[in-house]
Amino acid sequence: MERTSGSKTTLSDHSGQRHGEEAMDYPCLTKRLRKPETLPSSSRSNPNPNPLSTSESPSIRRETVPPPPPPPPEGTSIITDDRLSPLPHVLQEEIFLRLATPTDLVRASLARRSFLRRFRKCHSPPLLGFMDWEGFSQVLPPHPSAPAAREVARAADFSFSFVPPPACHSVDWKVLDIRDGRVLLCGGPKIENGRLLLFPELAVCDPLHRQHRLLPPIPDDLAALVGDPLAVGYYHCSNAILVPPAPCKEDEEEKEESDNETSFRLIWMARCTTEVVTIVYSSTTGQWQSIASRSWSDLFAGQLTEPLKSSLLGRCQCAYGCLYWPMKQMPLHGLNWEAMLMLDTIRMEFALADYPPGRWTGRRIGIVEAGGSRLGLISLSDGTSHLCYFVSGNGQECSSEWEMDKVIPLGHGNSHTIIDSTERYLLLVEHNSETGYSKCFSLDVETFQLKKVWRKSHAPCGPIYANFPPSLSSGTI
Repeated sequence: MERTSGSKTTLSDHSGQRHGEEAMDYPCLTKRLRKPETLPSSSRSNPNPNPLSTSESPSIRRETVPPPPPPPPEGTSIITDDRLSPLPHVLQEEIFLRLATPTDLVRASLARRSFLRRFRKCHSPPLLGFMDWEGFSQVLPPHPSAPAAREVARAADFSFSFVPPPACHSVDWKVLDIRDGRVLLCGGPKIENGRLLLFPELAVCDPLHRQHRLLPPIPDDLAALVGDPLAVGYYHCSNAILVPPAPCKEDEEEKEESDNETSFRLIWMARCTTEVVTIVYSSTTGQWQSIASRSWSDLFAGQLTEPLKSSLLGRCQCAYGCLYWPMKQMPLHGLNWEAMLMLDTIRMEFALADYPPGRWTGRRIGIVEAGGSRLGLISLSDGTSHLCYFVSGNGQECSSEWEMDKVIPLGHGNSHTIIDSTERYLLLVEHNSETGYSKCFSLDVETFQLKKVWRKSHAPCGPIYANFPPSLSSGTI
């Protein structure tokens, strides 16, 4: 934030700490006048041959050039209002978009809301922590996101006290998913007339800005589409996932871009014995609607001839607007290949996506965005001593061409588990059987650096929370 008072300018960050010195007030410069000289007669005939002298008081002024201002203290920004004021706003924004870290932006910011929207669109939010049964666990120093995580932990309400309790007061809100600073809450399973209700109470909230929206119940005509759900437990027969809003057109107005920041969609998917049924909620319309469902037999080209008796799908992951469910126990159902179920949330179409060559049943993976519309897949080696990073083609074309891109060593002696992943980050846990403690690490796919996140006596079980600090964020509901 920049504060200006008179001719003095200081730069400070969001916490009020000053990062610069007051602009130097130079004393008035002394004017030295030469002793008047007698002009030649030819010059006397000219009323004013020199613009710095006159016939009545011929003189020449010389001013002392001031020394340059001292450099700013180490660690402070040199971008000031005076230096940037001649630049058009468009050029200022292009400069700010290329700053290395959000901290640099805050120190140098002359930003408007429209620019902050552009910044958030061009940069991925940093990983700030994760949710588990103890609540929000923020990343700790020396993790590079620790300062921003500390600010968010102070400002946010991860107890969700601002959200009205579920109608069934015997249960509490359960975190199902996190995306773009929003948290998807579920009221938990309910039993009515001795029957487990498949359709839960759902709410979407923004804990940083204390905003929430209670979603309407799924209409009866859409609920009737779920004919024979798998009897595999409440949280295994259905999924509720936050997905990015539909992309904006490039020529849309700024107001529409602002509205898009507060828009979201929710995919609710039921796993039935013969098909997969999907319903989508849009915050723009405030309504649920059905999308085309697919039968298992159709997806597997007729190879699956009997109804399912157990769930095929693992934990859902998202990249480039597509949802991926790793499939497990496929040989138990007579299927002779391994694949992931993919839902393109733009076209709303199901398809199968191939794994890299090898055996994948039972292996935990992380789906990430590799850049250039390429899909990235991270998995643990059989001995869990290193991570294997594969890159495929276009993330929306289900390319079967995979290449081994990198191998990231993890060390020997301890076991490792992939807990969660987002488009940019992977959350990994290292277990030490001797001490009983676990260390959490984050892997940034832009730098491929492992950073320690947390050390505790149990592994995290919830999703990753990534968001911008308060100075760069805005409400998302």
